[in-house]
Amino acid sequence: MGANPVSVLRLEPSADLQPYVRNVWAVDWDVPEGEERVQPVLPPPAVNITVQPGEDAVTGVQTRVDRRVLTGRSWVRGLLFRPAGFAAVVGPCLSDWVDRREPVATRVAEVESLREALQTTSDPMEQRDALEHWLRPLIRDTDPERREQVEQIVSIAQEERELISVRDLGRHCGASERTLQRLLRAWVGVGPKQLLMRFRLQDASHTLTHAPRTDLAELALRLGYADQAHFSRDFARIVGVSPGAYARACR
Repeated sequence: MGANPVSVLRLEPSADLQPYVRNVWAVDWDVPEGEERVQPVLPPPAVNITVQPGEDAVTGVQTRVDRRVLTGRSWVRGLLFRPAGFAAVVGPCLSDWVDRREPVATRVAEVESLREALQTTSDPMEQRDALEHWLRPLIRDTDPERREQVEQIVSIAQEERELISVRDLGRHCGASERTLQRLLRAWVGVGPKQLLMRFRLQDASHTLTHAPRTDLAELALRLGYADQAHFSRDFARIVGVSPGAYARACR
């Protein structure tokens, strides 16, 4: 695996699953004995289903950075859903899944046959096909119009950088703040304020990763914060370290 003991692969889902799944992904690692790799992840606001040797999980929207410790040699395969995609499996009850991680079979479906299928091949496309074959019977898209409406709201929140408040987002989408709160909590899991903050902090971490000497006060204002203190407080609460410490580590 060369100098990097961790490899990551993301595959586009088949056309019929693209309304629900953002990507099918694979992580393999071979960490030297006595060492470990810590992978900090601030995932998008969406559900993940993961399968690996001896373990599987449905992970709802995470409100803080997830730090995964990798040791030895192993693998994990996953389905990253679109923000409202998992509601097509369990219905619009995603607020029940926030910060939760449960075995797949507890809440969704048996998964042993899928694990066996993944272990019988090392071909990424065949593994993607196995994951998709397992997922298709679970899709019950009972309200596609509402799901698509929510996906559009999330897309606007992510892409329209000038929208920095729930009021701004509601005006842009033609919806009241109460409607946004109700729709997003049911179909995504978190409300509009948390959604906007998540995207802005992802922007911040991306900026500091690639330009660690960025002026933090200017960055805070650019992201819509009233001052650097509020930005630093949110960043530290979600990411786990201050933006200054994060930037120093990136240098």
